[in-house]
Amino acid sequence: MTSERTADVRQILQWDHSRGGAAHCLARVFLGTPAGVPIVVLSEIRTNLDGCGIVGDFAGAADALVGSLQEQSHPAPAQLVWLAHHGPFSYYENVGDETFTRVDLKWDGERFHGSYAEQHLLSGTNVNRLLSGVELEPVPAVLAQLGWEF
Repeated sequence: MTSERTADVRQILQWDHSRGGAAHCLARVFLGTPAGVPIVVLSEIRTNLDGCGIVGDFAGAADALVGSLQEQSHPAPAQLVWLAHHGPFSYYENVGDETFTRVDLKWDGERFHGSYAEQHLLSGTNVNRLLSGVELEPVPAVLAQLGWEF
């Protein structure tokens, strides 16, 4: 029987969005995954302001997360694999199934850079392969554990 790895870091990530305004999302970091790469999942949550979504400022969110991770001696920023996560927990209207988007950010030694061209919607097969052995708890359950009003 194989055990699935739960998140090593779970937090409500807050940052100043590049479009203006305070933004937030659920951030989960998985270290030592079976795939051999540290994976970051940033989940859009509906309490975030309209216009301040994670895909509109993914590099800003990544910078904010790495700033908090470096205080805890976590992996080098260039090693991280980034996923944007959306689903019914992201919006007040019904949007259907969960989606995962791989975001290929560039690290210049001080901050991340990226654009919409570096965002790739993943198929179910690719998500399952990347997250194999990782337990991605339901977003509402994690938010409740963190004491976040959802």
